[in-house]
Amino acid sequence: MRWTNWALYWLFFVSGAAGLVYEVVWSRLLKDLFGVTAHAVAAVLASYLAGLALGSWLLARAVDRRRDPIRLYGVLELGVGASALLTAAVASHFEPLHAWAASRFAADSPALAALRLALASVLVLPPTLCMGATLPVMTRALVKRLDELGRKLSLLYALNTAGAVAGCLLAGFALIGAFGVHPTLWLAAAANLAVGGIALALRGGTPDPAPAEAPFPRRDSWVLPAVALSGVASLALEVIWTRILILIVGTSTYAFATMLVAFLIGIALGSFLVHLLDARIDDPRRVFGWVQLGIVFATLLSIPLLGTLVTRGQYWLLGLEQKWVALFAARFGLAFAVMLLPTTLVGMSFPLASRIGVHGIGSLGRELGGIYGANTLGNIAGALLGGFVLIPLVGLQRGIALLVLLNLAAAACALLPTSRGFLRTAPLAAALCCCAVFLAAWKPRPFQSIEESGEDAVLYYREGLESTVKVIQRAADARQRVMLVDGVRVGQSSAGIDHKQQLLAHLPFLLRPGKPPRTVLSIGLGTGILMGEVARHGIESGVCIELSPEVVEGARHFDAFNGKVLDDGRVRIVVDDGINFLARSPRKWDAIIADGKSRHGHVGNARFYSEDFYRSGREHLSPGGLLLQWVPLDEPADELRTIARSFSRVFPHFYLWVAHKSAFMAGQEEPLSLDLSQAQRVLDAPETAGLRRHGWSSASEIASMVLLDAEAATPWLAQEDTVNSVERPTLEFYSPGAQAAPVSVRIAQNLESLLAARREPLHDAGFQGMPFDFQSRDDLLAGIARSDVARVRKAALEAPPGAVRSWASSALIDMALEREAAGERGEALELYRAAVAARPESVPARVNLSAALKGAGATFEAIQHAFQAVRLNPDSGIARHLYGGLLASIGSDEEAVKQLREAARIGPNAADTHNDLAQELALTGRHDEALAEFGEAMRLRDGWAPPMSGAALILATHPDPKIRDPEQAVQLARRAAHLTSQKDQGVLEILAGCYAAADKLDEAVAAQKAAVELAVAAGDPTQARAVLATYERRLGR
Repeated sequence: MRWTNWALYWLFFVSGAAGLVYEVVWSRLLKDLFGVTAHAVAAVLASYLAGLALGSWLLARAVDRRRDPIRLYGVLELGVGASALLTAAVASHFEPLHAWAASRFAADSPALAALRLALASVLVLPPTLCMGATLPVMTRALVKRLDELGRKLSLLYALNTAGAVAGCLLAGFALIGAFGVHPTLWLAAAANLAVGGIALALRGGTPDPAPAEAPFPRRDSWVLPAVALSGVASLALEVIWTRILILIVGTSTYAFATMLVAFLIGIALGSFLVHLLDARIDDPRRVFGWVQLGIVFATLLSIPLLGTLVTRGQYWLLGLEQKWVALFAARFGLAFAVMLLPTTLVGMSFPLASRIGVHGIGSLGRELGGIYGANTLGNIAGALLGGFVLIPLVGLQRGIALLVLLNLAAAACALLPTSRGFLRTAPLAAALCCCAVFLAAWKPRPFQSIEESGEDAVLYYREGLESTVKVIQRAADARQRVMLVDGVRVGQSSAGIDHKQQLLAHLPFLLRPGKPPRTVLSIGLGTGILMGEVARHGIESGVCIELSPEVVEGARHFDAFNGKVLDDGRVRIVVDDGINFLARSPRKWDAIIADGKSRHGHVGNARFYSEDFYRSGREHLSPGGLLLQWVPLDEPADELRTIARSFSRVFPHFYLWVAHKSAFMAGQEEPLSLDLSQAQRVLDAPETAGLRRHGWSSASEIASMVLLDAEAATPWLAQEDTVNSVERPTLEFYSPGAQAAPVSVRIAQNLESLLAARREPLHDAGFQGMPFDFQSRDDLLAGIARSDVARVRKAALEAPPGAVRSWASSALIDMALEREAAGERGEALELYRAAVAARPESVPARVNLSAALKGAGATFEAIQHAFQAVRLNPDSGIARHLYGGLLASIGSDEEAVKQLREAARIGPNAADTHNDLAQELALTGRHDEALAEFGEAMRLRDGWAPPMSGAALILATHPDPKIRDPEQAVQLARRAAHLTSQKDQGVLEILAGCYAAADKLDEAVAAQKAAVELAVAAGDPTQARAVLATYERRLGR
């Protein structure tokens, strides 16, 4: 019989693995149907958990009336597998009904939510009803005496959850990518059918006759509410922890699987601990209470831990990007660091509650099913509470703090006296009041992304229903605002991403100059700049789809850059899932523009590179229309081919451009035929000024950057046959090893393969009216692909002013930065010179060249380039700071003060700027202003020695006795000396001077002696010794 029991344990492990695979697969099927909005995801999760709860309550009762629970367990497992196969077949017919409803109701309407819940229930409820009853039934099969309940139930629960871990790893890392969505479901169903068949073969042991059932004693009526409260808190915390951890580990499929695995391992470990400790637990009620208090403290501890990990963890993972094994291990480590302790305690809660709430073998199914059901219903409420209430209303960090109240209440149920008087309610009321006061006063700092510096000003920050959105103003450039979504940069007002947004916006009009698009659909709002540029062309109507309402709010901060497109009556902003909106829309558009985060930056974005999306896009194009999509050029080579192959299978006429680390794919029904003289008129028009700002001045350059058409791409794409689709989302399950290659290497590999595949002239594209310059283009692309500096410089010098020279200048800056990092300063300097020669209007090139010249001692030449940088962009804080510092070095103090004041105005949070401004103010005798600037620098950067020593010197020597304060000066100078470990000669000399001003001559002599020792080591002790002699004379030595 013993081997039979162990066989049942392992069957339950396999069942747990299959259950988690179902959850992953059903989520995918229903997200593809409903979209990835929070409301759609909630419908999926609620129906899944509701099925478990109902099954545990309704079906588990049957085991109390049966004499062969193993047989019942086998039937339930067969029911799971069979119903999963049946409902998956039925779900394939949901699309027409959902499309009909979605076209009539708003995306967040209750009516649509109710329909989605009903459809999800049809798919999920039958198998989850059976699934929910398996734990009580299996427990009844194994437990023969009540004193065995805690030990055997906890082991069952641990093994089932461990199986869920295995299922998550299989589905999240392997099965779906290798076989597809439905084959993965079939494998899970086959596992359930096999488990059911084996269980039926194992039946035969007959349990003892069940004793008469006893009603629940009143003394334990608190168990179900306590378990429900614990369930609410645990799922809500999982939602919030996941939202915070994605700021560190990202939102790829692998990242989500990592976080779920970490959560489940904690649950399994906690349950297994109860199994090990069961014999020592004499009072499970008391232990349950203390476990809930442990959850409170462990959860509160996660708040400061997360605050530290969000910033430091990003830098740590960035350093591991090229070591994919270490990167995955680090992701698991970070998730464990946050969740392992509290989830382990959460995992102990259910087995302990079951020991308290189950009173007899004869009522085990009903009582255990009730406890499991209460916990699962709490999970439903927790998922909804965390995602729809706490995060939007109070934010992530406050939400965590609020949730511990539920665990406090559960602890109070277990630990406080059973009377209902004051003693029972007072502690909980006190805890609630204390927490309310704390939350009212507590203003947690916004989480910081690796994409920003502490000096950047935060203009907008919202932890919303769909995502965490932040808009920052760069301290280095008043013209540059950046939008971050879940820590990923999705848009900015100048340079970088703005370049690809400008190309996406204007290419449809450049490619159809004779018949420009009148109706445009853009997927992805971001900053609104793309849609704003589209609207400049006089369109009749435009629709922009954005998943996150917080992004729409954040786009308001780009009104000065997007032409206030949100207020443009011709443009409609729709908050919805872009793919599903397109699929159910009856409209057709002249142009569809697909712009989004890099697919590795967000799990759902791989769908935008699927054959299904391209087919839907083609069906929604007007005659003569085109679909245009951005693709990052740093995709691994085989994955870039997969994207292009998926696209080319749908569009008979397919074209691929490259420009500034990006690729662009265009698809249409007819061959591309373009009169470049007409396109030039569009390019020269005022509407296209934003694109010209990035160097695009010639229509022939736009045509020359088309490397492939469908015919030329055929040999390139024939290297594999992989296609990305909703059924088999291969791009979501990317190769970690390929992704670990440096970005520059991946770009080089793609450019090399595209150059090899190109053919001039393209057979499927006709360009007339202007000559081409292929040689400069080829020099540039080959130079970047092969790290050939000479060819890039050749392209920079020989190409006419325009996009090739602009890209060459940018590439030369990148090469110079690499040389500088390697210590090759002379080579870097020459590359910066070449970058400026290629594009004299480039502020980054001028700034980098000026800084390199400053380091080489060529101060006056550095000043010239810094001056030009300021002239080109008066709002560049970094250029003004550099220029001010150079002017100060030649004694032009007044002009230096002017430039540094402007730099401080542009970047008010830049501590370096305030410190340097204070130094110059002090040199010009404006001591009060200098003191204020030193104070601002200290406020902005706590624990930084330079402003402390500067302020100390002013306080010690200020000519106004009302301001002069030698004692405070000594305190500041002491701290500066401590921060520099007594190793900074200048700080020690200031400290000595402050001591002398305070008439503490012994201390002044000691500090100056330390300064002299450092001066001797530096080889120039004369002046330091002279100062020391002065102090010694005053002391009388």
